[in-house]
Amino acid sequence: VEAVASDASALVTIGIRPPWACPGFGYIERGEEVAGAAAGRVFHVRSFREKPAPERAQQFVDEGRFRWNAGMFTWSVHAILGELQRQAPELAAFATAYKSAPDPAAVLAERFATLPKVSVDYAVMEHARTVLMVEASFDWDDVGGWNALASYLPTDGDGNHARGPLAALDAANNLVFSAAPRQVALLGVSDLLVVQTADAILICPRDRAEHIKQIIPLLPPELT
Repeated sequence: VEAVASDASALVTIGIRPPWACPGFGYIERGEEVAGAAAGRVFHVRSFREKPAPERAQQFVDEGRFRWNAGMFTWSVHAILGELQRQAPELAAFATAYKSAPDPAAVLAERFATLPKVSVDYAVMEHARTVLMVEASFDWDDVGGWNALASYLPTDGDGNHARGPLAALDAANNLVFSAAPRQVALLGVSDLLVVQTADAILICPRDRAEHIKQIIPLLPPELT
């Protein structure tokens, strides 16, 4: 990755081959392979796609040219400053001032809180002149996501993943996480996320797990 970034003025991102159609990740649409680069690993980026609906995420996986956007980037200082100056001059001015200041910590304390609150994808990557994608040769998972946790929990013959005691009948592809050693029983349900703590229970479709934060304002203050 470093070699690709240092040999070009492009911004480089790492794409993860999706093992399943996750609607909670952004996707990278792969373009033409870069001539002369490592075979099958370096590609031009055609577009970035925001978190899709589940059906659209499945289409991305089925088409085969989309990769998860894991938010991992590599670039030269020259390349990123050039794009910041073109697309986000306020951020470029801050980066330049920070780099050249006798007291960088003072610049950070004074100016950082006033900067636009924008992700690097929106500010730079989606409209950069040249973006390359290196396909990851390693396994990757979102350790902060509930659905990612399923891969690390015991699984029964119907695809139910559980931490804690679970009794399941005519139930499949559910994810159950019990912080307390309390029995959970599922009957005739599929594709649910069930999270049980000492003072609350969450139940939602697994494909809505990325939206849990939307319900937080409705909870009693002592639970948040």
